[in-house]
Amino acid sequence: MSAAYFEALISIAPDGVISIDESQRIALFNRGAELIFGYTADEVLGQPLILLLPESVRRGHQAHVEAFSASGVPARMLSERRVIHGRRKNGELFPAEASISNACIEGRSYYTAVVRDISERVQLDAKRQALFDQEHEARTQAERASARASLLARASTLLDASLDQEDTLDALSRVCVPELASLCVIDLADDGRVRRRVFVGPDAPSPDVARGLARYPKDSPRGFVTRPALIDGRSVLVRHVAEADLSDLAQDEEHLKLWRRVAPTSYMCAPLRAGDRIAGAIALVAGKGRRPYDAADLALLDEIASRASLAMENARLYDEARHATALRDDVLAIVSHDLRNPLATISMALGRLEAESDPTDTRHAELLGIARESAEWMQRMIQDLLDVASIDAGRLSVEPASADMVVVLVQAGTLFEQLLADQGIRFALDLPEFLPQVSVDQERILQLVGNLLSNAAKYTPAGGRITLSARDAGREIVVSVRDTGSGIPHNDVPHLFDRYWHARRTAKTRGTGLGLSIVKGIVDAHRGRLWVDTIEGTGSVFSFALPVPRESPRSA
Repeated sequence: MSAAYFEALISIAPDGVISIDESQRIALFNRGAELIFGYTADEVLGQPLILLLPESVRRGHQAHVEAFSASGVPARMLSERRVIHGRRKNGELFPAEASISNACIEGRSYYTAVVRDISERVQLDAKRQALFDQEHEARTQAERASARASLLARASTLLDASLDQEDTLDALSRVCVPELASLCVIDLADDGRVRRRVFVGPDAPSPDVARGLARYPKDSPRGFVTRPALIDGRSVLVRHVAEADLSDLAQDEEHLKLWRRVAPTSYMCAPLRAGDRIAGAIALVAGKGRRPYDAADLALLDEIASRASLAMENARLYDEARHATALRDDVLAIVSHDLRNPLATISMALGRLEAESDPTDTRHAELLGIARESAEWMQRMIQDLLDVASIDAGRLSVEPASADMVVVLVQAGTLFEQLLADQGIRFALDLPEFLPQVSVDQERILQLVGNLLSNAAKYTPAGGRITLSARDAGREIVVSVRDTGSGIPHNDVPHLFDRYWHARRTAKTRGTGLGLSIVKGIVDAHRGRLWVDTIEGTGSVFSFALPVPRESPRSA
């Protein structure tokens, strides 16, 4: 094969083919090399090879060639190509693959390199890697977002599980440790002082470190981990904790030693608010082996702190309400006792006066009647207040026993029939011959029906009619009180069973505003249902349903 033919093959090769002699000067530079490097063969022939290399590798290049020559390996094959960098004529650096061979011609060593420009491939690989990285980051962020949403849902469940503040703090710690933090610090502001709770996870130092940290802060103006949130109401993120950061967190040398034992790598804090007031703060600390916190983690902590703030405020209000209720019950008990004694005396005196009064003195009899009615009304008010207090506290006295509702309702009708007749109201009982036995407190059911009949009488004019009825509804007995009064405006219906609420309608007699509220309490205590049907101007029907035990005998 002629030298000319060989040179022709080399010249059309797409890769750069470059040969150097023993002094590493360029002896062959084909057309492919010209296209890759931007030089013509005439410009580089006889020039040192380092002309085509980046300055950073020029010094060590000769040593590499000598090492290859000494290795005795005749060639490094294409499969062994490694990525190098070449330098074009314009100074641009580019990635390339190269193979090298060693040949001895006429007693002289020549080294030939085949160079391939892989810029496009590297760029495609870089784009492919960038897309992969973006996809991986998007997947990671989506997984984290899903985990945050799941954590927030669990946080809401745990924080809403109790109205006790200490239980709420424990729940808050369980939300954060160990899933979000190695250590959790919760500081509460209490009359100018800071009350601290510290919770540690399995990857945190021993509990004695937590006990030590719980003794701080001793000096509020100096630094401590929740200070920005507790004093200034600022959420703070420290992604990477340095020694200087530890010094900023410490109030004295002992405090600093404790933080060094914790060895935090990252921490963040957020305020706990009660309305416009800062009620406390929470700090989460990441130990060794945990990834540093980022802005998304701080946003999650802010959301958890917001929900915890609401739960703690609800717990505080509940505690205040419970205290106020207990105080009210105490006052009611004292007042009712102190009022009932003189009322009993007044009632006895009125009885004596009525017995000794002149029956012909109508004015005297009228005044005694007013006094008697007022005393009885005060007695009812006292009993209603005590019943409502018992209902609020869940202590309404109910002693269920098997009862025949026909008998109970007949007794209620007997008690009220004359009273209604005195008001010019017709009364009717619409009862079946038999009703299933139910388990009820008969005295409370009489009170319930009495309150419904009294309420109906208040709004039924003389000449009107009130009907007490009952029916067997299968699993329930439904009792109804129907009147032919003025009916109830639609907007008033939702408030009928609220305590101390009075309808805008004009009642014939005064009341405490507690009768229907007590009705609801008694029905609830019997696990029944209560509702009202009314059309304004045509009367109302108040109904309640009592459950029938499965083993109860039914009508024949």
